[in-house]
Amino acid sequence: MGRLARIVRLVVAAALVGSVVSAPALPGAAIGTEPPPITSFAVGTEVEEPTGITTGADGRLWFVGAGNDTIGRFAPEGAIEVDPTTGVERPWAIASGPDGNLWITGRGNDTIGRIDPADASVDAFALTGVDDPVALTAGPDGNVWVVGRANDTVARVTPAGVGTVFPLPPGTGPAAVVVGGDGDLWVAGEANGTLVEMEPTDGTVLATHPAGLPTPVALATLDDGDLWLLGGAGGEMGRVEVATGTVTTSPVARPYELVTPGPGGDVWVAERSGLARVDPDDGTVTVLRDGSSSATFRGLRFGPDGNLWLTSDLNASPSVPAYSPTGRLVERYTFAGEGACWARDLAAAPDGNLWVVGGRVVSELAPDGRVLTVRHLPHRAAQLGFVATVAPGGDVWAYGRSGSLADDDRLYRFPTGAGVEETAVDLFDGREMVFDGGGTLWAVDRARVTRVDTDGTVTYSTTSAEYDAPWDVAVGPDGGIWWAGNATDTIGRLDPATGLSVRYPAGVDGPIDLAFGPDGNVWVVGILDDRVAVLDPATGQVLDVHAAGLHSPAEIVSGPDGNLWFTGLTGGLARMTPTGAVTTYPLGGSPGADVWELIVGPDDNLWVPGPHCTVRRISLASPAVSLTKSAVDPDIVAGEAAEWEITVTNTGDVGLRDVEVADPSAAGCAGPLADLGVGESVTVACSTPTDDDDVGTLVNEATVTADPELGLGVSAAGSATVTVGPTTTTSTTTSTTIGPTTTTGPAAPPVTEPPRAGPDDLARTGADVARLVGVGLALVGLGVGARGVARRRTGRAAR
Repeated sequence: MGRLARIVRLVVAAALVGSVVSAPALPGAAIGTEPPPITSFAVGTEVEEPTGITTGADGRLWFVGAGNDTIGRFAPEGAIEVDPTTGVERPWAIASGPDGNLWITGRGNDTIGRIDPADASVDAFALTGVDDPVALTAGPDGNVWVVGRANDTVARVTPAGVGTVFPLPPGTGPAAVVVGGDGDLWVAGEANGTLVEMEPTDGTVLATHPAGLPTPVALATLDDGDLWLLGGAGGEMGRVEVATGTVTTSPVARPYELVTPGPGGDVWVAERSGLARVDPDDGTVTVLRDGSSSATFRGLRFGPDGNLWLTSDLNASPSVPAYSPTGRLVERYTFAGEGACWARDLAAAPDGNLWVVGGRVVSELAPDGRVLTVRHLPHRAAQLGFVATVAPGGDVWAYGRSGSLADDDRLYRFPTGAGVEETAVDLFDGREMVFDGGGTLWAVDRARVTRVDTDGTVTYSTTSAEYDAPWDVAVGPDGGIWWAGNATDTIGRLDPATGLSVRYPAGVDGPIDLAFGPDGNVWVVGILDDRVAVLDPATGQVLDVHAAGLHSPAEIVSGPDGNLWFTGLTGGLARMTPTGAVTTYPLGGSPGADVWELIVGPDDNLWVPGPHCTVRRISLASPAVSLTKSAVDPDIVAGEAAEWEITVTNTGDVGLRDVEVADPSAAGCAGPLADLGVGESVTVACSTPTDDDDVGTLVNEATVTADPELGLGVSAAGSATVTVGPTTTTSTTTSTTIGPTTTTGPAAPPVTEPPRAGPDDLARTGADVARLVGVGLALVGLGVGARGVARRRTGRAAR
């Protein structure tokens, strides 16, 4: 088949994805009646309704998302990281505090939040007595000052979060607060058209000045200490002389509502999508954007790069754009819509987490699907495509594909913790990347197999065939670099030490992906003939060819269950045994781009990208164990043994091995148990001696740990209670002693119903029981109960 015809067939196969919702299994394939459970998780934290923005003491820009309680931070041209504003609802205003922290207001629950710039952690404090905290500023006294719009208040908040509330004149309706050049606080009263001047040390109202315009909504401090005031809907603005409170106003064509001082002494103002620069000396307005678009600007601030950064909702697509001092759009981060978040590739990290890349978003997920971190790339960044991998040290590497012939493809490194590093790379339409055992990065693009240095330098293999069109690269058990040559129906192996390579016939038409199976052989899927070939990696000999059972197989992995798993472009999933028996399952949802990737996650389940900002977990196993502990006799007397029964049950869907019980005090219960099949149980009995020191309530807890045949380790705990009564004896005078054993004469037969324990014999929960529990904790600390960790099985092939 000619190369052009092959490319046409491949494009047609991919195009079918958009029109085929599901496809039946091919002849010879069994249709799975009980498909593995599939769970979908959202991976992108989108910022909704971004509002306030400021520069932090750390030099980064910080902004809040009022629509979904988020806070974002970034350095210009870096990746935006988004975190929740836990405890602060509908965050609106943000300012850098005198203490070096960021402070935000919560209009949804009348709170103020203190943000640690090191990790974006939030401490939330209730603003008791403040209704609708709409604005705040750092005061000259080392505190933060907040205005309550709905109840005419100002609050002083210490760095420790302690607030003191002061009243404003009734009907003020405060909308903004700043510190003037005179050191006083100035509050814009939107409701009654006033400016309130306050003493920052004690909140005393020094004066109330007419604003000179009907609805003052925004204030900014000029370089000379005076203020610049905006009139909002009134369509006016003006200078406020702080020495006298005099306001000099001038009409403007548009009702600007946002203001910030800029470089060179000018003032920048904005409203909806309008943007202008103002000379505060004469009020001259230079319009830079006419406001004709549907954007809504909500915050603006000059960044450390000298550009003006805004928060915006453009056509309901939240973003953070940047404009140069001349009004030219120079950058934009987007959080929704085309290209913002598109799950395309997955990578499993050595710490057990999962990374998802696509569009301009990189997300880190825990094995249970919780989003841990999200990083957004700027709009100018190359789109992150199919290519992501994890370095041995845990850093994530992704390839940004420009989609053009221009030399502007990028390599991105996302260090563990935070940040992003960008490097230009000489690849053309990169297809896959992988690190070998020595930490060297290898990649394939449309023509070559390459070694990529960390500085972006690319060394091409001189012996790999040009126009091989490799679509996959993997590290073999032999340390060689293997690839699938889609255009030449070959697979190849490159010796990383010598750079020499060899190619073998793949045995399928259009080989597009390969994996090393549990048998050590190379398994290759052919996207054009719907077949799977098995090759001997030592000789390149085709050992067998099997029907794939579904259309256009695209991605193949060696599963932890000893089978091969692969996806089809028409939305299917197939399991193939080492003998070639195949069973197909529907993946559900939208087929197509979401089946170009399939990996084995750190939890031993399969993971595939899903539609838009989602990933799907295909559960191959759900291991679980339960432990039930009961007392044989719940009421005993001191000196008798407390007897226990422990039942351990495999409640999951895979077998359990290395089952072990830890019990802090009961002899005969602790130790290893037999392996448990699905649904099987085992019961053990044990006892604990008691004495007078145990009088009261004796609580004993046991823990079981187990290692499943598939999946992560599991554990469970259970406890039981025994009431230990005192030993009771009587003298010849029939007196009764409650508590420790005491004999005052000839032994008398025990009473048939001993007296109830007195107040001195209450349930014991103190040092005596703590002694027993402490022994158990020590055993757990020695490793008896710490087996619930991920096992790395030998023989799993690297991809």
